[in-house]
Amino acid sequence: MMEKRDGFFTWLKNEITRMVENTGWPVVIMGHSMGNKVIRYFMNWVVANEKDGEEWCRTNIHTWISVAAPFLGSPMAVKALVRTCFCPSPPPCLL
Repeated sequence: MMEKRDGFFTWLKNEITRMVENTGWPVVIMGHSMGNKVIRYFMNWVVANEKDGEEWCRTNIHTWISVAAPFLGSPMAVKALVRTCFCPSPPPCLL
């Protein structure tokens, strides 16, 4: 949707490429909350739609820092909380 409507992924890829060319260093991408979903979709888009997409990611992206990402963290936290509330000892997943 973001690519089709705004060309956002193309713009982001071009900006990252420009930064790498200007500095000589691959970028560190940092996402917060739902922005991490956008980053993941972006990297999947690059791999699926660009020739040598995996190589582009390896060359241009050093790492991805994910802060408070919604990658099944909440359901797992709630599950642990519920188990802890009803069990006298911590569940194995919390040990």
